[in-house]
Order: sequence, then structure tokens, then C-alpha cells
Amino acid sequence: LTTLSNCALATINCTNLTVQCGSQESPPYAWDNCCNLALTPVLAWSQTNGYCPWLITETWLATDCQGQTNSCTRVVTIVDTNPPALTCATNKTVQCGTVWSFDPPTASDVCCGTNVTVTIVSTVTNGYCPWLITRTWKATDCCSNTATCNQTVTVVDTNPPVLTCATNKTIQCGSVWSFDSPTASDTCCGTNVTVTILSTVTNGSCPWNITRTWVVTNCCNLSNACSQTVTVVDTTPPVLTCAGNKTVQCGLAWSFDSPTASDACCGTNVTVTILSTVTNGSCPWNNTRTWVVTNCCSLSNACSQTVTIVDTIPPTVSCSGNKTVNSLAALSFDLPTISDSCCGTNYTLSFYDRSNSPCPLTVMRTWVVTNCCSLSNACSQTVTVVLTNTPPAD
Repeated sequence: LTTLSNCALATINCTNLTVQCGSQESPPYAWDNCCNLALTPVLAWSQTNGYCPWLITETWLATDCQGQTNSCTRVVTIVDTNPPALTCATNKTVQCGTVWSFDPPTASDVCCGTNVTVTIVSTVTNGYCPWLITRTWKATDCCSNTATCNQTVTVVDTNPPVLTCATNKTIQCGSVWSFDSPTASDTCCGTNVTVTILSTVTNGSCPWNITRTWVVTNCCNLSNACSQTVTVVDTTPPVLTCAGNKTVQCGLAWSFDSPTASDACCGTNVTVTILSTVTNGSCPWNNTRTWVVTNCCSLSNACSQTVTIVDTIPPTVSCSGNKTVNSLAALSFDLPTISDSCCGTNYTLSFYDRSNSPCPLTVMRTWVVTNCCSLSNACSQTVTVVLTNTPPAD
């Protein structure tokens, strides 16, 4: 039998190998030739050179049961072919107009540790109402291995735009006015909003309430509305213009002149009526007619025209022709014929006589007629008295 002291050295076999960074390398194979059992070698020395890959030169030492040692050297090439781990935050939804940001990803690497660089590759917006905004990050480890991930933020708009109408107002009927334009704003769409007139409705009468409603629609088809009411009042009475006063000759045909009416609010929707017709005085007569106009809001106004009737024409008096009578007993005069275009029969008739004598006796009667306006006229008739037995000639 071979004695232990004559045993050969332990056997140790180093073989170069390549391992993935982060994985566990296996020690070299060692065998105890004396005790006929496997040995666990010990790493006695190592030196690292290079970078991605790392070249590690190792010296391993095996000791057998007799205390005899043997060693070997190998080169372990450490390679990194695995990308870093890059984890993006989960997708999220935000309200348009609010402040938001992407959530930064987290990066790690088994081989490089924290020696990882994270950069933004792209930020892309797709869609419209909602907007899908996707950011892509890239992680690069110390061995230039890369990985990417994405986070998508969905921007939604659930808030309608703001439409602000002017306050209600009251204006005078007939004046120039207009509705006040509303103001629109939207936190999401900015000025990309459309304002349209939805309706214009008039209610009531004296006053009139005219309400205009606007609607605003934003770029996401969300809408809102507001209204302004303009109350149109009428506090101004209509205008009634009478013709100027005039003077007419008594006895002539005449009439009052119709007034003209206008109203800034009601237009021709006015009613003109005669309020009164009053006659005052005598020679001249003042005839005053008063009209009143009422508009559609029951406001009224009045005016008057006075027609003065004057009489400048004396009455007409016509005496009978002269005549001859044959006795004093037959002496008589004929009443004259009287007419007056103004006073009619309202006149006073008087006379006076003038005679010549003696034979023949001539008597002239003068008739004086005075009308109701104190205008007078006269005419005369002469009667001759012939005292003979001969009948007077016709």
C-alpha cells in the first residue's frame, strides 16, 4: 500500500470563464489525491482589469488532507448584457387647466448600481378632448445597456367654459340701445371658444322686458349660458302739435285744423281724441278746441287751437224805393230789407226823419240797422205828399 506521505499533491483545475454581471461564479475544481475527496479551494488573490467587460485574474489555492497545497490561476470575464430596470409610474388622468407633471421613473441596475443615467426620449400628444400625453424615458447603465418605459397622462375637460353676461339695465323707449356682449373664458381651451346668440325674447308691454341669452361652447363641446335683460320703459308722453291759432271772417265756412301726433316709443300706435270745444267772448268769438293724444303706454299730452271769429262786414240794409202819396193820412214808410251774414236777425233797427215843406211835403226816413257786433248800415226812403184832388201818380 502507498503511504499517505507518498501521496501526490492535490489536483486543482482552473478554467477561464465568462459570467453575467451580478451572477455567482463557481470556484475551480479541486481533488484531494491522498484522501480521495473533493476539496473547497480558497481564493488567494485577485486583480480586476478593464471595464465592461471586467477581466478578473484569480489565483485559487487547494490544500489536501496532508497539508500539501496546490494552486491555479484563471481569468473570469464579467459581462453585462442585461438592461437596467426602469419603472415608470402608472398612467393617470388629470383635469385640464390644473397644474400637473409627469412622475419621474425609478431606475436600478444589478451590475452598475446607481450608476444609471435616465433621460427623456420624447413627449408626444395624441388625441383631442381628451388629450393623451405620453412621455418616454430611457435608462442607460454603465455598460451602455438601455431600457425604456412610458407614462401616459390623460388630460380631460369636464368643466364647462365660463360665460359672464353684463348686468340687466333699464333704458328709455325710443333711445338707441344695444345688448352688452358677454365675456367668455375657459381654463382648458383658452380663447378657443365660440359664443352664439341662443334666443332674444320680448315679454310684457309698458315696460317691455327683452331678454337675450348667449351660449358659449369650448373646444371640447362643453357649453354654458347666461342672459341679459333690458327693460324698456316709456316715461315720455307723446308729442301732439296743434296748428297755430287763426282768425276767420264771421259767416265764412271754417273748421279746426287736425293736430299731428308722434311718439318715439309707440310710433303710430297713438289715439287722438277731442277733449273739449269751448266758445268764449262775443265779437270776436274765441272758439278753442283741445285735443288729447294717448300712446300705447297710456301716457298722454294735449294741445289747443283757437279760432277767432271776427265781423268786419256791416249788415246789409235795402230800403224800398221813394213814393208819392196824396194825403198826410197816407203817409207811411216801408220797412227795409235787412240781412247779416254773421248776426242773422240779431240786429237793432232805428230810423230818423227829415222833411221839407211846404208843398209838396217831402219826408225822407233814414233807416239805421246795427248788428250784434255794433256794425251799422243805413238806407233812406223819401215819401212826397201831394195835396190835390188828383190821385197821386204811381
